[in-house]
Amino acid sequence: IANLGVGIAGVALLSREWDIFELPRWQNIKRAVRFGGPLVPHLLATIIRNSLDRLIIGAMVGLAQAGKYFVAFQIANILTLMAIPFCMNFFIGPALAAIGRSATIVKGSVVQTAATLALSLLAAPFGLQWVAVAYVFRAYLTMPYHLLLFRRDTGIGFTAMLRTIMPPFAA
Repeated sequence: IANLGVGIAGVALLSREWDIFELPRWQNIKRAVRFGGPLVPHLLATIIRNSLDRLIIGAMVGLAQAGKYFVAFQIANILTLMAIPFCMNFFIGPALAAIGRSATIVKGSVVQTAATLALSLLAAPFGLQWVAVAYVFRAYLTMPYHLLLFRRDTGIGFTAMLRTIMPPFAA
């Protein structure tokens, strides 16, 4: 996603100078190569670094194990996106319980369970990675609902909660 964003930004910046529907001028090509050329070794090193673990596992343990590792690694990367909803859940649940709002916790849990069931059933035919993506999507999909319930019951808004949970992310 980051590469796509950088690519779009690059095209937008270049389109200011170049008419992207015409052939570029040699002078602009030289400037682009001077700018981007030094990044080629970095890009190659990044590709090697990101593949090295799978290459070693494939060579020393076998391709089937490398494939399993790759799927597990992708799922772990997807699940890292759960950090903010995960922290909010650890904050919201105990806070609501402390003020006697267990009915609100149950409502949120029912919505999460129903969304998890529906999204997992939709994603399962496409593989494990898509189930993990569905799980992350469910977390962000239900997070506004939980925040609204929390604000209704406590008066604490999203910004205040975010300030409370952000220090670990900044460390």
